[in-house]
Amino acid sequence: MAISIGKIKKQTDNPYLNMYVADVQVNQTEKRFSYYYTSRRDGDGLTAKTGKIEPDAVIIYSVINKGGEDCLVLVKQMRLPLNMKVYENPAGLIDQGETAEMAAVRELKEETGLDFQVYTGGAELFRKPFAQAQGISDECACIVYGYASGEVSTDGLEEREDLEVVLANRAEVRRILSEEPVSVHGLFLFSMFLNAEEGNPFSFLNV
Repeated sequence: MAISIGKIKKQTDNPYLNMYVADVQVNQTEKRFSYYYTSRRDGDGLTAKTGKIEPDAVIIYSVINKGGEDCLVLVKQMRLPLNMKVYENPAGLIDQGETAEMAAVRELKEETGLDFQVYTGGAELFRKPFAQAQGISDECACIVYGYASGEVSTDGLEEREDLEVVLANRAEVRRILSEEPVSVHGLFLFSMFLNAEEGNPFSFLNV
């Protein structure tokens, strides 16, 4: 049975993420219910109002060569809702006026100290925005792919950020997937790295 959203009301007033409640009607009946979710957007910019999937954040698939071997640039970051450190790709919010590629360059530098060269090959379908937690949030993100270079540094981290930079070769990526807490987008991107052709870490983009 179809349902439709009516009025959406903001429940909180926080700087980065807020709670909303939507009035939902079960079509062809008089039944209604409240649905609670979170958003980084506000007012008419809510995805439920615009009907457009637009990225709030960027996830960075970056590869660096160390000792002749491709390594995936990862972060092991404290995630407070879980109260543990989780392995994931570097990521961050897209600032106003930035493209996803610009945000990726900035975020990788801030989180890891590494420079980033965007890779533009392969199918564009892998670069479109996607929903991250559609049951509880309208937050969307896109993935930017590229090569990292330089030396690791965490000097650009904010005081509230608690993360370690990990340059993981295939064996270490496989171990992390098997033994460590990993984000859901990490599961996808780590797996793609493991299955990529030797010497071409972006081969999975060619479909």
